[in-house]
Amino acid sequence: MARRSSDSGFTLVEVLVALIVFSAAAISLLAISRSSATSVKTLEDRYIARTIADSKMAETFTEIAQLQLGDQTGEIMQMDREFTWLLSIAESGRPGLDLIRVQVSRKSDGLLLAETVVVRQRNRA
Repeated sequence: MARRSSDSGFTLVEVLVALIVFSAAAISLLAISRSSATSVKTLEDRYIARTIADSKMAETFTEIAQLQLGDQTGEIMQMDREFTWLLSIAESGRPGLDLIRVQVSRKSDGLLLAETVVVRQRNRA
């Protein structure tokens, strides 16, 4: 008859310790994965917001005759995401120059994602 050795296999305590270590590692990896996904979404939002800001700034160059000092706001949907924009035109403090600022934020939480600022020669009658 073969004798069974008491040293063969793992004890219940060893198996439980191994499961706890594995669970801790798995939870850490899930947290890192979630954090990475959030970072990617924010980077995508910043890229889209930058495109919106550049587009709004380009519009100011084509509509220069109609622009007045003050603020304009609006909302825009890009790639199934909602953003708000703010176009501010103010005197720069230097004669004949205006300060034009475009800010784009995520609509859901108001996080400022992109900002473009230009100083331009006044072209009003």
